[in-house]
Amino acid sequence: VNVVLEAHIGKRDGDSGVADVEFCDGSTQMRYVVRCFTRYVDDILAAFESSEKAHEFLAFLNSLHGNIKFTIEEEVMGRMPFLDILLIRENDHMSTTVYRKTTHSGVYAHFTSFVPFALKLQLIRTLLHRAYEICSSYELLHAEFERIKLMMMNNGYNRDYIYSVVNRFLTRKASENRPFEGPKPKEIYIRLPFLKDSTYKLEKCINSCLSQIKCGALRVKVFYTYSRVSDRLRFKDRSSIINNAIYYLECSQCEANYVGETTRNIQDRMKEHADPKTDSVVAKHILENPGHTFNTDSPKILAFEHKTFKRRTKEALSIQKINPKLNIQEKSYKLFLFDVPRMVN
Repeated sequence: VNVVLEAHIGKRDGDSGVADVEFCDGSTQMRYVVRCFTRYVDDILAAFESSEKAHEFLAFLNSLHGNIKFTIEEEVMGRMPFLDILLIRENDHMSTTVYRKTTHSGVYAHFTSFVPFALKLQLIRTLLHRAYEICSSYELLHAEFERIKLMMMNNGYNRDYIYSVVNRFLTRKASENRPFEGPKPKEIYIRLPFLKDSTYKLEKCINSCLSQIKCGALRVKVFYTYSRVSDRLRFKDRSSIINNAIYYLECSQCEANYVGETTRNIQDRMKEHADPKTDSVVAKHILENPGHTFNTDSPKILAFEHKTFKRRTKEALSIQKINPKLNIQEKSYKLFLFDVPRMVN
């Protein structure tokens, strides 16, 4: 698109703290003055002197390319949503609060659901943190906290528990700027399978043991692992594509054999072994010995491994165990732990 679009930030308008942004179209020399311009991905918040100016700028943006199609949404009764923020303009004063669509149902993880208690607690903290960061006044923050309380109560949460979480949240926010005194505790992470009451009892026992041995500078954080229904029901068809494998090939006419590994589709690798134009030792053996064939249509899979180092280590172990005739290298990696030369008496 042969269009030059330049943006120039002008002088600030008095005490409003808003700078003018001037867009210049290099091809038509048109200028569009925007009082405020904020963009997040494809969402743009802009302020104009009038609705006509806004529509002129919209038409200019949509004329830059045939695939560009912006839409416009103007403020209604001094209110304008932008992302999850609701902008409220009253008497030339701008305030912000949390915005929710009209289709918002308020349904979250129920208090009696089979979900770790820490995630239920973090759900409330997340909603409180968003309100704390967005709301511009205490009145709006208090109103948003009340909405959060009602939503959580509709999802089975106890009112007193919600209030206790709110109090701890505000106390933590008030103490964030205080300097930390004393040694920083060392954090240890433990992963446990989530079995509800059994997991909670085990976590309680761990913390109790640490408190008895007086590990003041030690803090244990527990993470949970979950099982899904799909893990128990293997009803989906398995893909015919095999990759990240260590494979074994053997000649049908002699004792030549080969061990290899590949991260790609194994069928693509087998085609390379069967192609005499490649530098494969298997293809070279077939070329030098007419009538000899390998089981490239159905190679024997020795192991699977996604990580490169572990896959090549398994290949080296297989080479050491099978001792294939066609492998030029003795191993992929030096295995000091296993590759110990035999003592000859």
